[in-house]
Amino acid sequence: MPARLLALFVFALPAAAGQLLCHFDESVNADVNDFGYRTGSGGWQLSPPGTGCPADPAGRALDTGKAGDPANVIELPIAPTADFSQGTFECWVKPAWDWQTDRDQHSFLYLKTSGGHWQSLCLYHHGHMGDARTAAFNIYDGTDNCVLIVAETLGWEAGEWHHLAASWTEHSEWLFADGKLVAKRIYENAMHITRPAGPLRIGPPGLWGSAAGCLIDEVRVCDRPLYAALESFPLPTAPLPSRLSSGVCGVAARVTASSTAPAVQRDLDAPALHDGTYGDGTYLDEDEGNTWARVDLPAPQSVAAVRWSRDGRPLTGAIAVKITELPRDYRIEVSADGVAWRTVAERTGWWVPAGEIPLTGMVVEDRFEPVEARSVRMVVMKGQPPGLGPRVALDELQVLDPQGHNLAAAAKVVTARTARTTAYRPEKVIDGRLGEESAWRAAERGEAWLELNLERPVEVHRLTWSRSAEGLAADGTPRDLVVEAFADGAWSAIGRVAGNTLATRQALPLRAVTASRLRVRVLATGDGKAAVIDEMVFE
Repeated sequence: MPARLLALFVFALPAAAGQLLCHFDESVNADVNDFGYRTGSGGWQLSPPGTGCPADPAGRALDTGKAGDPANVIELPIAPTADFSQGTFECWVKPAWDWQTDRDQHSFLYLKTSGGHWQSLCLYHHGHMGDARTAAFNIYDGTDNCVLIVAETLGWEAGEWHHLAASWTEHSEWLFADGKLVAKRIYENAMHITRPAGPLRIGPPGLWGSAAGCLIDEVRVCDRPLYAALESFPLPTAPLPSRLSSGVCGVAARVTASSTAPAVQRDLDAPALHDGTYGDGTYLDEDEGNTWARVDLPAPQSVAAVRWSRDGRPLTGAIAVKITELPRDYRIEVSADGVAWRTVAERTGWWVPAGEIPLTGMVVEDRFEPVEARSVRMVVMKGQPPGLGPRVALDELQVLDPQGHNLAAAAKVVTARTARTTAYRPEKVIDGRLGEESAWRAAERGEAWLELNLERPVEVHRLTWSRSAEGLAADGTPRDLVVEAFADGAWSAIGRVAGNTLATRQALPLRAVTASRLRVRVLATGDGKAAVIDEMVFE
């Protein structure tokens, strides 16, 4: 292998930063990343020197081929502990095909995530969307549903370099072309995007077999939504940094607060499990021994049976058995208070009747003596078929009373995947992640403050902050706040906000100052509730 090739680095930063990056650059030992893994098949090729993207025109790029060479793909392992519930895909592409007329799918970046058969993240050209030839970012989330965001025809021609980026959170997707927002979607119900289950694939064939057929340069993948809630960002005309700054102004910071609300259990409903609709199956979880679905009834009621089904795919025979995850060993438990549980039914070694899955009508019912219960859950100890791991998918979960009425239709259904605890730690305001899952909340109403102690003095001139950058929550939105810096032995105001009504991201110019301590004091909130901030970036 030549001495100087395209290097790919994956940085596993400290837990406080939590960012994972893939980055193109020219260096030696290009086929080995920082974890010591070798890339893909080794069959990938680079373009000649001087053919790099506008950020590095003297460099080289990955050449994914013009005639459908599926072997010319870089596969780069991603740490399996990475959390991609939020993140960014970013790269420069120079297609050898015309963007407006090509009818194929060309994938630029693809990452398989754990869980369902299709679960993944993919940035690509979508040539199958009716008459539009589109850029697209596709998420198959934890329900194995396709969550797709597309841009209208971009009008790009063959042989042109263009920059693509997609950022996402649990509730949003944002797609950018050449630094401009071209599509966005906000979802009230959270997506359940899981951890990596395979390598990052750069330039792989599309789902329908077409090669990427382009040059790809300056790739960056991280677990932070760098461009969420933006309308545009400066087009990168210099190589992307291999490390993203963490904390404040790229300097590590320790955050303290006047008070912090206690952690709360936020059990999210899984509507697909009790909406009466087949074909929208949900994966309960992927960890054997921690796979369950729980039905929480509005009030204690007499229950006598649990009925579950996996009816979503019109498949039968060997192929259905191969790709459909079903329970093998499971038990049914009931509880009056959600704390103490007792088993009322149990099955071991359950297998598909007659060796096949009639997925357009399979229903399994477990009956037991009527019992008064507030919560009923199905706990799966082992899944099937072998080789697919412990994942289990269901379409519907019903709890029946002695008369056969389905009580789950008017209840909340929670799975091991959708049960979570939200901790409102103050350091979350500078972790680069957005939304309720990454917010600080004061413990009481009234004035509250956050203080940042930096490892060294820095100059600041602007604060970007929000209560909910996605715009999905507004309680505790700061109405009046003051920004202060500690210099010359005293605190002084460097910026103020009065009468604010917006929960979304906003920028506040500051009086430029160099300081190692910064403080944001929330004087009042719009609704009088305890203050909440999910993002705070000093520049």
